[in-house]
Amino acid sequence: MGAWVVSSQTNLSQGTYTTNPTPNNLGFCGEIHSLPYTVPEGKQLRLFQWGMEAYSPDVAMIGMNPWVGTSFTAANCLPSVNNSSGVGNTFESARGWVLPAGTVLNVSLFLVGPASTITQSWWMEGQLEDV
Repeated sequence: MGAWVVSSQTNLSQGTYTTNPTPNNLGFCGEIHSLPYTVPEGKQLRLFQWGMEAYSPDVAMIGMNPWVGTSFTAANCLPSVNNSSGVGNTFESARGWVLPAGTVLNVSLFLVGPASTITQSWWMEGQLEDV
């Protein structure tokens, strides 16, 4: 098994969303440097948690939607995390969500509400496992 993590800080404008923002490149073990991410052959990705946080003087609805495939639909979304109080929110699964080889994983972020811009910190964490 190997660590798998992707994270960043992304600036968003009011009423907008972005898909597959540029991840950080901090030198962590298992860090992913680009999205979308395709699970390699002979592996499976077990996702344990994802989350986001953002702070603004204006209350705003911010969110993060992980999803699989090549086009965004409600049918291929994993549970989203969002908040409207300016604090962080995390989705966790003790057993993990298992994505088989060849699965394409994407991340979409959004901002609605009175804040004109916001910096959203976001992350996903899991294990890349041999099958």
